[in-house]
Amino acid sequence: MTAEQYAEFEERVIREFAEDLVNEGLHTPESARAESARAQAEEMPDGLDTEDELVFAATAAGERVGALWLEVRRRSTGPHVFVMELHVEPGHRRRGYGAEMMRAAEDVARSVGAGSIGLHVFGSNAAARGLYRGLGYREIETLLVADL
Repeated sequence: MTAEQYAEFEERVIREFAEDLVNEGLHTPESARAESARAQAEEMPDGLDTEDELVFAATAAGERVGALWLEVRRRSTGPHVFVMELHVEPGHRRRGYGAEMMRAAEDVARSVGAGSIGLHVFGSNAAARGLYRGLGYREIETLLVADL
């Protein structure tokens, strides 16, 4: 991914995560953008040069179709790869690119010696949940929330 592509990627990640925080009822519209920007700065303080953070632009026939962000987490049992972001451009969805990017993520995980790969998906994201289940991913944790 080029520096220019990364700048676009980072802006989209911040914007979309802020939208998710609002949609899931975790933040107000006023606080969501600041929280999203804070989280992004914490995760990737050095942008593309941040250690153990891998960001890829996905292309097909010379056209950008999405992006993939992986984080290598060092555990006492060995490396684990966490999918921080899987994004397929709206005009390219439902064409198999998400599944291809996940298979590429698994290849990267194997190449760094990871014994597992994981991700987080909001409960309301039925399309993504279906994709991951179809690829053999299973839920290991569920977060429950009650409004007061």
